[in-house]
Amino acid sequence: MNREEFEKLKPKELPTLEIEPFSEVVPRLRKALPNFPECVLEQWIYRHFNQIDDYWWLGLDGLSFKKEIWSNQEILKKIGSNMLDTQDYWGDQLLIEKEPIRLTTWLAKFFAKNRTWPKLIIILHNEHELKRPNGLELYRPYHLLEGHMRLAYMRGYIRHSIPQTPQTHEVWVTTCNPEMISDVW
Repeated sequence: MNREEFEKLKPKELPTLEIEPFSEVVPRLRKALPNFPECVLEQWIYRHFNQIDDYWWLGLDGLSFKKEIWSNQEILKKIGSNMLDTQDYWGDQLLIEKEPIRLTTWLAKFFAKNRTWPKLIIILHNEHELKRPNGLELYRPYHLLEGHMRLAYMRGYIRHSIPQTPQTHEVWVTTCNPEMISDVW
């Protein structure tokens, strides 16, 4: 599927300034990306459609997904992001500084109650030493694709040894087919 075909899947903007509900978009997305679990379609493609250019070149229709259980140490040590320092700052704002702007969000409240994420983060197993078309390397061995704030809060809970934080959490691990990678951005 090329970029132009993919753009046709974009959720429509409604007269109410909202976007087309996921339930109406999912049949189009499912047809184009049958390899995607529904929750990944919703969390990554539907919610972040306008930012998909960041990873379009991976060949979305060649990605495969596997749900895995990771330990806290794996989460801390294996997952990289282009904003890990910022994410750790957000976690510190939530747990150490008790920043009101962080404490009052639905996500912070969910973490306070459940000590894990409400939806699984999506990480790319970068086994092929992938680089973006502009030359920037993706993190290895795993690069965060979606779930930046969730990872920030989880890293905070783990780094600060918040009591009753589970020792393991589910994640979506994505792998790509190197033959599907596009050098056209």
